[in-house]
Amino acid sequence: MEGLEGAFRAWIEASEEVIEIETNYKAFCSATKKALMDAGATATKAEAHVQADVEWADKYRELQLARLKVQKTLKLIEIKRMEFEAERTNQANLRQIQ
Repeated sequence: MEGLEGAFRAWIEASEEVIEIETNYKAFCSATKKALMDAGATATKAEAHVQADVEWADKYRELQLARLKVQKTLKLIEIKRMEFEAERTNQANLRQIQ
C-alpha cells in the first residue's frame, strides 16, 4: 500500500507541474500571436510564426514531456494497484489452504 500512496503523490505533483507548464505555454502562444496580429499579421501567419519560433518548440517539448511524466505515473499506479491486488489474493489463498 505504501508504494501505491507514493505513486499517487507523484501523480499529483506531476499533474500540478503540467498545469503550470501548460498555463505558461498557452500564455506564451496567446501573447506572441496577439502581438504579431497587432503588428498587422493575419491570424494564420501569426500562428505559423509562433510555431516556427525556437522558444515555442522548447515550451511545447517541455509540456509534452510533463504530460508523459503524468502518464508514466498513472501506469505506475496501475502496476502498484495490481501488485496490491495480487498480494491480497495470495493472502486469501493462503488462508484457504490453512
